[in-house]
Amino acid sequence: MHRSLVLPAAAVAIAVLALAAASARAAHPWSPPATPPGAPVTNPALAFNAGGLGVLAGDTGGGVAVGPHTEAALTDDNGAFTRPFAPMTPTNFALGDRFALYALTRIVGIGTHFSRANTRAGLVFGAAGDRLDEIRFVGPTDRSGRAQAIAANTNGDVAASFGVCANRACVHQSLYLVVRRGSRAPLPSIRVDNVGVGQISTVAINPRGDMLIAWQANGGVFARIRTAGGTLYRTERLGNPGEPVRAISAVLTPERAAAVTWEAQDVNEGTPGSRATVDATFKAGGASHHFHSAQRLATVPALSTGHYVGERGVKVVLSADGRITAAWTGFAGGRFVVRAAELSDFRFVGAQTVSDPAMDAVFSDLAAGPGSALAVLWETGAAGNDPGVGTRGLAVALRAPGAPAFGPAESIEQGTAALGAVVRFDPSTGRLVAAWNDVTAMRVSTRPAFVPPG
Repeated sequence: MHRSLVLPAAAVAIAVLALAAASARAAHPWSPPATPPGAPVTNPALAFNAGGLGVLAGDTGGGVAVGPHTEAALTDDNGAFTRPFAPMTPTNFALGDRFALYALTRIVGIGTHFSRANTRAGLVFGAAGDRLDEIRFVGPTDRSGRAQAIAANTNGDVAASFGVCANRACVHQSLYLVVRRGSRAPLPSIRVDNVGVGQISTVAINPRGDMLIAWQANGGVFARIRTAGGTLYRTERLGNPGEPVRAISAVLTPERAAAVTWEAQDVNEGTPGSRATVDATFKAGGASHHFHSAQRLATVPALSTGHYVGERGVKVVLSADGRITAAWTGFAGGRFVVRAAELSDFRFVGAQTVSDPAMDAVFSDLAAGPGSALAVLWETGAAGNDPGVGTRGLAVALRAPGAPAFGPAESIEQGTAALGAVVRFDPSTGRLVAAWNDVTAMRVSTRPAFVPPG
């Protein structure tokens, strides 16, 4: 063949290969959104254990025919949610997202039993996939109580919280910490406060079984640690936002260092009655260290009806390499934005805006994965709770292990609302799973691991 013809042919071949490579790089990494068989139309809850067993659940019922309860589905042999949903709890007992997986197939949850008399909090244990019919009620029998939070480690140590009305009006609640060590029976519940407010608290647990509980009460946000050996630290006041706390999150390291974040705003029938604030604080490990003064991460002005901080507000996670990262809904340039920052010493620094600053967005979830990978999830086109500038949908940004910042946003869904969205890593494969409620159905999308585990 003539040399003058070979060069153009080679150039065309190179161009084709380059175009194919570019297309491969640009390929959409997330699977098309799908609705698992029989999934209820509700906000999802999602959890995985270390072996890759996943549970996708949601509360349903509450009408005349069927009382509120929780339905769930397990991952199949390929790690997908193709199995049909089935009742996980009996009628009138709902878990919400208050369940955790441990060991190979075990599950524990704390839920609320609804009745015409008093509502009561109760624990359930069993094998994932089984119906959890045996409820172990906790707390006083003569007053209404509600489940609030739960956490478990791989050994089966469990920390949970619930509140019980202090009077008929239930303006204040007595807050209790549930402690369970391994496969033993739960210990008597520990009352940590008598003036809890808003039935909001969170718990965290480390691999050794040390526990942290954080909550809102008269005078602000408080926290307390119980060691695996049974020592109960004194209550510490973390800060006072001056407004109702609407989201709270915490982590506890193996050395008993702790970080707590919270978002607060007064909202009355959809109208903001105050600005929203997001705060954080940190305590170094050891009994002699105390929480530092609270750090203000964000302030969102009081806006019009519907434009308040919706969804989760703020969350903090602990990576496998010991890094602590927080993500939250903020406000900049007249737009709701999603930001994330890593803890350095005792302050979160170098906050990165992960959402498009030209569009409204609200934070949905933050998850840590294998090799200290991170995923931050948010709803696009939402100005707080109501529609805003930009297309409604769901997006995520990922941070590779050791990376200093999150990468560019990846779109998961466009054109619909994405309520109650959650994201989790499958620790066994590094695969990501996102789930959300688009008002008409529960939807799920998956992404291959961008960093292999191990």
